[in-house]
Amino acid sequence: MSDPQDAARFLLARERHSGLDNVGFLPLNGPMDVWISIMYLFLCGQSFMPHEIADALINHCAQAAREDGLQPGLTTREWEVLHMVAQGAANKNIAADLDLSIHTVKLHIHNLLRKIGVSNRTCAASWFMEHHSGQPDPHRGAHGGS
Repeated sequence: MSDPQDAARFLLARERHSGLDNVGFLPLNGPMDVWISIMYLFLCGQSFMPHEIADALINHCAQAAREDGLQPGLTTREWEVLHMVAQGAANKNIAADLDLSIHTVKLHIHNLLRKIGVSNRTCAASWFMEHHSGQPDPHRGAHGGS
């Protein structure tokens, strides 16, 4: 896919059906040293997304969040999970850092996605970054604010 908007639409459609824990893109038009570094990331179980695609996703999710004018009422734990999702942490890392099971992390993510009105973790991360400047506010969930 050469168009970032097409790639963003692909990611959003794919996540609705199966989740995107380990999706990456290998841009074949870049320098060889960059390509090799990306391949190394893939071999280590990491992912890579060119900034054009990430920007398209963030713009799409930010627009959806602005249109919704959300007041989520997340719990303290949901704020903590959302903060880690926004930092790009995988479910297993969130579980380990917060001393939770992966099942519990998935349940928190499911609930917070519903509460903030987005369909996937990428949009949730974008929503968090736009509305909270990257800073968690665990008291918001306890008091029902946004």
